[in-house]
Amino acid sequence: MAPRILVADDDAWILRMVTTVLKKRGYDVDTAPDGEQAYERALSNPPDLLITDVMMPNVDGWALVRRMREHPALRHIPVIFLTALSSDDDRIHGFRLGADDYLPKPFRFEELDLRVARTLRRTQPAADSDDGAARPASAPETSAAAQLSAQRATSQAEPTLAVGSNAELRASTAADGDGHRRRPISGVEPAARPGDSNGEGGADGEQVHLETALAGNLSEIGLPMLLTMLEMEQKSGILILHHEQEGVAEIYLKAGRVIHATLDYIPGGEGGDDDDAEEEEFGELSWGMEDAECVYYLLKWTEGRFEFKPGDVQMEDRVAASITQLLMEGARRLDEFNETSRRMEALDDVESGALVVD
Repeated sequence: MAPRILVADDDAWILRMVTTVLKKRGYDVDTAPDGEQAYERALSNPPDLLITDVMMPNVDGWALVRRMREHPALRHIPVIFLTALSSDDDRIHGFRLGADDYLPKPFRFEELDLRVARTLRRTQPAADSDDGAARPASAPETSAAAQLSAQRATSQAEPTLAVGSNAELRASTAADGDGHRRRPISGVEPAARPGDSNGEGGADGEQVHLETALAGNLSEIGLPMLLTMLEMEQKSGILILHHEQEGVAEIYLKAGRVIHATLDYIPGGEGGDDDDAEEEEFGELSWGMEDAECVYYLLKWTEGRFEFKPGDVQMEDRVAASITQLLMEGARRLDEFNETSRRMEALDDVESGALVVD
């Protein structure tokens, strides 16, 4: 039977993304928007693992874990804190409450996957042989120190990008710092943050720096699913797709609608060393696609990287179709393409057979 994981977070975007990743790994996933509902669901159907945010309404993550550690039927359940509170004091406080792991936002899907598997592997045998014995209400301080040291080493060795809520995320990536060619982002203002009086916009065409709120691989979360969730959450910003052979695409969204999309082909792949030489020898080799036709083409991508940068998009709607309509038309075109390919293959087989007979 698949391990059951309860995820508590007041950010619906984070809940959907984490749930999607965990379900693809074969876990049974339940969710709660705050600590109070998470506690009630844990009582009614105890999970094998709790993943919880800290800053939530009604009952926060600290109080949720404290209450679970005080309840005989729940105190053995392992806990991973998933939160924007990343200071050493916060981590130590989490471990002292009895947390098994602590993953600060922004986090990477790969790291979350590894930590979940490690925690379940470490705690499930102990829970099976526990026979109802109480788990210690707090982790030893030496264990907390060891975990904290490992966290520091991980944060120094790995890039700090992947998932975080718009209100909490503060880490960002430079627009041109990854070595890839990128056109200046204009017509977009950074997403407002608590305490911001005004944003530095790009409405006049100047390049702006946008924070990365979500990043990952298309092989894990496909473009149709990404667009569906962006539509459901009515997100605004830029979804940037990187493909080694086909270049860089940008999809501009406003309130959950695609209003503009571009694909720029880059000779030799993204940021290839031979790009300048090719262009010097053969001239301008790049080509592009835009708007709805661009989206239909991008729906075929099953590999590559993506990153979503939230912001206020200031440009006209050049697509005039909802994401649902785009996905339906894209699926129709893909079915039509596959059927045509199948017929062509069948015809080739017939012709090959005829040549053999002759």
